This record gives sequence, C-alpha cells and structure tokens, in this order.
Amino acid sequence: MLNTSLWKLFSQPVAGLLFFTLALTNFLPAVMAQTQTPTVKQCLDQELADSRNTQASYTGYTLGGGDRIRVNVFEVEEYTGEYTIPPGGAINLALIGTVPVQGLSTEQAANVIECAYRTYLKRPIISVNLLSPRPINVTVAGEVSRPGAYSLSLSGGAGQDPGVQYPTVMSALTTAQGVTQAADITKVQLRRRLGYGPEQVITLDLKKYIQTGTLPQDVTLRDGDTIFVPTATSLNLADARNLSAASFAADITQPRSVVVTGEVNRPGTYLVTQGQAEGAGTGTTTGTNAPAISGQPTVSRAIQLAGGITPQANIRDIVIRRPTRTGTEQQIRVNFWQLLQSGDINQDIVVQDGDTIVIPTATEVNPAEATQLANTTLSPSRIQV
Repeated sequence: MLNTSLWKLFSQPVAGLLFFTLALTNFLPAVMAQTQTPTVKQCLDQELADSRNTQASYTGYTLGGGDRIRVNVFEVEEYTGEYTIPPGGAINLALIGTVPVQGLSTEQAANVIECAYRTYLKRPIISVNLLSPRPINVTVAGEVSRPGAYSLSLSGGAGQDPGVQYPTVMSALTTAQGVTQAADITKVQLRRRLGYGPEQVITLDLKKYIQTGTLPQDVTLRDGDTIFVPTATSLNLADARNLSAASFAADITQPRSVVVTGEVNRPGTYLVTQGQAEGAGTGTTTGTNAPAISGQPTVSRAIQLAGGITPQANIRDIVIRRPTRTGTEQQIRVNFWQLLQSGDINQDIVVQDGDTIVIPTATEVNPAEATQLANTTLSPSRIQV
C-alpha cells in the first residue's frame, strides 16, 4: 500500500510541480532530438536522395562555379541577394552559412536552402533564379584535328526556368577544328558523368546527321562532358568523300603535308591545299614550272604535284597510309583505273595531313593502257608547263 505520508506530499502544489519538472527534464530532450530541424548537410543529403531516381535522366541546367544567381527569400528582403558561385560551388547565406549548390538545379538548390532556413524562419518560401550562366568546359578527344579541353559559351538564362541554350556536339567538333578523315562518325560517344550514378554514354551516328540533317538523341552539351570520336576500322570511299564535305569535318582549305612515293616523277613531301597546290620539302615544285591545280586536296592533286606517274606505275592498287590519333595506321586502297575509266570520283579521296601515298610498280605494262594513261591528268606531259 502506498505510503499515505508520501501521497500527501505529492498532493501538495509545490511537490507536484517538482515532480512534473523532473519528468519533463528527462523526457523533453528526447522529443526535441526527434523534432530538431536538419542541418544544411542533412538538407542536401535528403534532396540528393529524393532526386537520385530521376537524376539519372536529368538533362536540365546544373549550377557550378561562375554562375550568377539570385536567392529570393519571400517576405524577408534582408536575406535576399545575388551571388556569383565560387569555384568550390558553395555560397554563404545569412543565418545558415555555407550552402553547397554545385551540381544542383535551381529547383534543387531552392529546396536545400528552404530546408535549412526552417531552423530560423516559419514556413520559408525560397526561389533560386539563374541570372547569367557560366561557360561550360568540355573535352574533345579522338579523331579531331585539335583534341583538347575547350570552354564553350551558353546563351539565355533568366528566371526559375532559365531557358539556357547549350552548345551542341557539332559546335564542339567545329571548335576542335573538325573530325579527321580517319574518323568513324557512326559511333561518336558523348560521355557524361552526372554525379548521381555511373557515367552516361550516348552513342551518336553522325552519318545519319549528314544524310537527314537530324539526330534523334539529345546532343546538347553539359559542363564536364567528353566527346570521343573513334578511329574507323575500315573505310568506305563514298562515306569518306561525304565526310570531307560535312560541316563538322576538318577545314578543307587548311594545308596538309603529304608524302608521295613510288612510281612518280618527283617523289617527296608536298603541301596540298584547296584551290592551288604548292610543293614543299624534298619534292619542292615552285617557280614558273609549278602546276596550278584547282579543286579539293585529293590524291590526284598530290600525284600531280609529284610530277605525275611514271610509265611503270600500277594505278589499280594505290595505297594511302594514314596515321591516326590512336597511334595506329590505316591503309586505304584506291583504284585510279576505275576513276579514269568509269569516272568513280570516290576513288580520288581527300588527303589528310601526314598521309603517305604509295604508287606501286606494275608487274606487267599493257601498251594500250600506257597510251591511255599518257593522255590523262596524271601524265607528266599534261601537268608540266
């Protein structure tokens, strides 16, 4: 039985208050620990966890160092301000301190800031607006004229939905001075690391782009993207000619140094350009006797620079040895007899800087064919002044 004296003690107002205080002291910390507003890090972790499932396919604008943004705190003007995101990707806000926004969309950044402000504000309403986007940095590698890292400008950028216009794969390839003739444009890779999972790889068939002018994939670029142009394992001569005329191919007007060897009158190294070809190196052909050659910088132009073929030339099996960006060598065979007889211009491919053109010796000379060759543009008598 409860001690009656003790019961009387607790029935008194002072004693009851003391008992309630002791109970509250032990119970309240546990309740507060369960309802405590999360920290900035906890808010960020929660936002990333909520976004992880959808982020794998997210293609919108993500914030980074160099962006200028405006953080709006509804009805608390003193907490509203404009910020240029530093290289580290975190901004410093009133009351809540440092908030990382690198890699977040404007909506995600607003959610994180709103979560953190709940510690200090009742029902905060936050929006983040992109005022001006930063340039994006991409890498272009593989079979392009100038592989490397490039900074590309964006346009647009205002409001909660910034409407930023991104540069495209085509513009990046053009900035890298175009794809080489050794490229396999059917398997161009766009590699993107989202930060929320494994690297995303989009394979682009630029041959279809040449044929139709459209691509089904999203080919706009994001910060940190890598474009890789692989080396072709085999070469279709018609495709090679089409590639040389594409807008994203290497500039056709740029000089290219080519070695011509074998059954030509002046073996050597020549500088071949569009419109006019001029000799250079060991096989220089300058001065009044230099041939004025117009048209694309093709194999036939290079042969003409080398003084034309000899009577012993085997033009059915001309070999172009082409070094690639991957350190390998392509060997391309062309049949100039087919070019001369049927007008197959695909045999007369555009040369590339570093090419070596080998004109082999015929094992047997057909007199009738030799007479025909003597009247073609490959004959020394037709190209010398």
